[in-house]
Amino acid sequence: MNKNKSILILCIILFLYGCNANKTPAQANGDASQITRSTDESPLQKINSDTEEKNRFDLLMYGLGIAQKNLKIKYKDDAKYLVSINKYEIFRTWILDKSQIQKQKELSKAFINAYNCLDKKVKTLSNHMTIMQYVENAFAEYLYNEYKTNSKYDARLYGNKTGGFPANHVSSFFESLIHTLIKDHDTNEKKFQIMRDILEDKNSRIYKNISKLLTD
Repeated sequence: MNKNKSILILCIILFLYGCNANKTPAQANGDASQITRSTDESPLQKINSDTEEKNRFDLLMYGLGIAQKNLKIKYKDDAKYLVSINKYEIFRTWILDKSQIQKQKELSKAFINAYNCLDKKVKTLSNHMTIMQYVENAFAEYLYNEYKTNSKYDARLYGNKTGGFPANHVSSFFESLIHTLIKDHDTNEKKFQIMRDILEDKNSRIYKNISKLLTD
């Protein structure tokens, strides 16, 4: 009985050895390499990176949405201008489609410099606003229309040292992007390219304006 067991074990060992002998060195080491790669690619790092990317894109689209509403309130009596403002909806629907995930990622990456300015500014404030609340509260007309009060609006938080109502660095940033998108560019693709290029350019007027948040 013991002799039969020994023969069986020997056969199994020889079979396993034969299987491994047919593999190339790269194949034989495949499992170990996979383990090494899995260790190097931290799932937590990937999740954090994806979350930050999504948060930036969400804030960009949120700010543009509020800016559009603010402009529609400002110019509610200008029918021609309202037609132009509504063109933004075409681009918005296009860029939010699931088929445009890669372009969403590109816009998120392009927005990172302006986002960092906003994030740093919010962290200096003592009122515990989220970054989305900070952006929303930059639009005076929208706030009054939404909440029937100006109490939420404080221009001094947005670079206006007098506390009055001239355009601030945040509202002008998003409204300038809206104006860029509603110009007569041929396609949504062209609008996307222009918007991405503007966001990436630290020498652009709108980036220079929003960067003043950190000094004003």
